[in-house]
Amino acid sequence: MPAFTRSLRFRLLIASLAIEVLVLAVLLGNSLRLIDERLTIQKDRYQSKLEQAYQVAIVTPLANRDYASLFEMLDGWRSSEDIKYLVLVDSTGKRIVSIGWPEQQALPTPGRDPSGIPLLHSNFPVDVYGQQYGQLHYGLSLEFLIAARRDLMLQGIGIAALGVLLTTLILFSLGYWLTRHLTTLAQASTRIAAGDYRIELPTRDAGEIGQLSRNFASMAVAIETRIAELASLLAKNEQSQAELEQYRQHLEELVASRTAELEVARDTAEASNRAKSAFLANMSHELRTPMNGVLGMIDLAKRRMDDAIGLDQLAKAKTAANNLLRILNDILDLSKIEAERVVLEDVPLQLADSVENVVGTLAHRANEKGLRLTTDLPAKLAYAPLKGDPLRLGQVLFNLIGNALKFTQQGAVTLTARSLSETPEVMQVRFEIRDTGVGIEAEAQSRLFQSFEQADNSMTRKFGGTGLGLAISKRLVQLMGGEIGVESTTGQGSTFWFSIPFQKREPGSSASALTALSSTSAQRLQAEFAGKRVLLAEDEPITQEISRILLEEVGLLVDLAADGLQALALARQNPYALILMDMQMPVMNGVQATGAIRAESLNQQTPILAMTANAFAEDRQACLEAGMNDHIAKPVDPENLYEILLGWLKKGGV
Repeated sequence: MPAFTRSLRFRLLIASLAIEVLVLAVLLGNSLRLIDERLTIQKDRYQSKLEQAYQVAIVTPLANRDYASLFEMLDGWRSSEDIKYLVLVDSTGKRIVSIGWPEQQALPTPGRDPSGIPLLHSNFPVDVYGQQYGQLHYGLSLEFLIAARRDLMLQGIGIAALGVLLTTLILFSLGYWLTRHLTTLAQASTRIAAGDYRIELPTRDAGEIGQLSRNFASMAVAIETRIAELASLLAKNEQSQAELEQYRQHLEELVASRTAELEVARDTAEASNRAKSAFLANMSHELRTPMNGVLGMIDLAKRRMDDAIGLDQLAKAKTAANNLLRILNDILDLSKIEAERVVLEDVPLQLADSVENVVGTLAHRANEKGLRLTTDLPAKLAYAPLKGDPLRLGQVLFNLIGNALKFTQQGAVTLTARSLSETPEVMQVRFEIRDTGVGIEAEAQSRLFQSFEQADNSMTRKFGGTGLGLAISKRLVQLMGGEIGVESTTGQGSTFWFSIPFQKREPGSSASALTALSSTSAQRLQAEFAGKRVLLAEDEPITQEISRILLEEVGLLVDLAADGLQALALARQNPYALILMDMQMPVMNGVQATGAIRAESLNQQTPILAMTANAFAEDRQACLEAGMNDHIAKPVDPENLYEILLGWLKKGGV
């Protein structure tokens, strides 16, 4: 399919033209119906006038039995009118004059000719003051009606075609005007991915396109600046290497006394070379390398790093990557919500677990800023047996508390939860997040829950953020049947609140759909399942390497397959304790490979886990329908991976 057919401009044009063609078709069809009705009325009027004229003209010669005059008169009419035949019979039914109709053939029944010829058969009595002298049969040609209808239809089609052409030109011009900036941004992103950071963007636009363009331009400048800094650092490292080589060649007498220093310098230079190589490799694939690879490689590097400064730098790099991942997840969440593809869970939950998880995650951020992060959650409410979606509830709490911490410079952030109302089936709970931050002007409060919005543009420059968190929180709360709002005074802080109706459950049922992550999952895998052979089907080299190392670190033996067909071949040759299967692979994808393994292999009952970046609910369902047992979304968290592997290896062993 040509590339232009996938553009927004082309789709808008096609949709608009389809609507116009449909409307024109309806109008044209209705016009033809009205034309037919009008022509029929004109035909009836013409026929009525024709019959009246004929009756007046022939009654006298018919009464006088002047058949020669009648023949001459009727023959003249047939020649000058749209008449195909004329047959005059007397009052007894005897034919007096027959012109254009065979003498021995019976007269036709009045009406349209059944053979399809455009001819109307008709007759009328010839009488004067009630005395009937005879009857005139005639055939009226309808060709003049057909010709008139054809001419009018051709005119209508011509006008419609002209209208479609003019509309196409107008819509094409309008679509170009509306999408020109988006096209420029798409081209700019391609150039940035290729390493060209000096790009011109439509930054003068005051709307979302202008804001996005300015963000693109800022990103390009930041990347270019970072490249310059790293290039300078690399140049200094190369200079250090040269100095080191000079010392080694010309100052051999200092080798003994400087051995320790030279080894440190050599290690530093080699580390710099490794950093340079990693940087160049990352830059060549920047904006294309999967986030799974970035986070996975950072985790592996942290496992092998002993230097405190290096560990700190890797921790900061992972924080930045997680921030980028959070932005990508926010955009994905927003897209799924707008496309109505978010499916909420309805599982047992306790508010205490959700609040503790969020507060525990954000406590370090509060401590770094010297803020107090407190909670006010009554015990009866905290451990009430409820049902809902703990993941989405935690996401809303994380966004609102995280915002409060970001915009508060001193004081405290407090989370409060109260039961508003209660029935035997439902408990309505209201959450409030109060801060002592900068506050929000009344005019700006109405825009807070819109996508990419903050109180004002200076907020983005001073505090950062995409403006997606509140928009996503609002839509998630609405999906859960609740409502959300804000109360704020400039300079005195803000209170964000939301209320959600939770279904009640039996007190004895499980309080969580999943068990808590165990900090010793890796150790238990090492102790209980070391030496077990597993199959890893993954085509992306970086992800394959990360997954292999994580599995081998807990003592598992790993067979690798670069596509689904290789995975099927290995599954037919060897029995495995577990199979990890990517969905998107060349030759044969993961869904097809799973179906084939379940149908015919040595691993028809082996647990198969999907490990893929396809994180939509329908993707998970497709994996389960194909015969897989579980779904692990990328980027993969090592602890979560070990927890899931431990559970399925136990089940497989049973």
